[in-house]
Amino acid sequence: MSNGPGRQGQFSYAQKNHIESFMPAFCAQLDAGVNGLALTKWKQETANDILASPLFAGKLDVSNNSQKAWHEIPFSRLTEWRELFRFIGQNSYSIPALHRLLANAEKEGWSAEKILEICQLAKAGKYTARNFTEYEIYLTILLYELGGGAAVHAMNHSIFALPCRNTIQPYRQQSKLIPTVGSLRFADVSQNISTLFGSHPSREAESDDSPSTKFGHTLSMDELAADPRIDFMPETDEMGGRGDLRAVEAAVAAVKAGKVHVSHEVCVGAISHLYGTNYGAKPIYMGPTCKKGPWQDSVRLMEVIIAAWKRSPDGEAKHGPLLSISTDGDHKRRLAQ
Repeated sequence: MSNGPGRQGQFSYAQKNHIESFMPAFCAQLDAGVNGLALTKWKQETANDILASPLFAGKLDVSNNSQKAWHEIPFSRLTEWRELFRFIGQNSYSIPALHRLLANAEKEGWSAEKILEICQLAKAGKYTARNFTEYEIYLTILLYELGGGAAVHAMNHSIFALPCRNTIQPYRQQSKLIPTVGSLRFADVSQNISTLFGSHPSREAESDDSPSTKFGHTLSMDELAADPRIDFMPETDEMGGRGDLRAVEAAVAAVKAGKVHVSHEVCVGAISHLYGTNYGAKPIYMGPTCKKGPWQDSVRLMEVIIAAWKRSPDGEAKHGPLLSISTDGDHKRRLAQ
């Protein structure tokens, strides 16, 4: 209650109630503000203390160095690969079997540094990748058949580093063929057909590219240069090529009498099947020729080969018939056809 109006410093009852009602909330807000300022100051001081701590500073340095190292790794790897490609680009014709070396690197998971080291060893002749592919093996076999051991040796020591003769030996199928010496014999041709077209336990399984059904075949005939040296055929107990003095005298007398001719080449008859793959010609007849005989001799030769193919169990009955005959431009063979 008021003691009377007009007196300064006096509050009415309503004013006192109003002041008392908002004072607790005001005090609470004031306390919260003071506490917040104190807490902020404490956090700043604590953070400064932590940053100033030697232990934290050491951990921070380690973290920074580790992060820096991780950032430097890609650049160091890039430098190694650049050095590797630079070395290969400058020495691509001095590193034997580079393609097989890189295949080994991919298979073994080598790093750029390891690949560079192996490339340097290969260039120095201290390392050669020998993971030969099937293509390289059969290419070397073909090279051996056409050029002999000298060609294989040269390519083995070249930049391609193809397999050596000992490496390809287990993959080669060596067939002992019977050449015809003297008169034409049906048995020689039939035996060669069985040798090349027959089934033999010692041979490896045929390739998937080989035909499993019957196909047509072509008989090809041509001449090859003869090798003038003695060769003994134990299957027929005969000798071909040059002989001793008595053999030479007998041969001279027979030639002068017109009974025999001197052969300068070898006539070859080969059969190949008409198929998309594995169509290589296989020789079934080899005999000396002088190209001076009548065209009837060519007819008889073709008839014998065709008959041998028809009658052999490893010929037409197993693989299919002969559909065509192909020869070179010899006029006597054209007449015979």
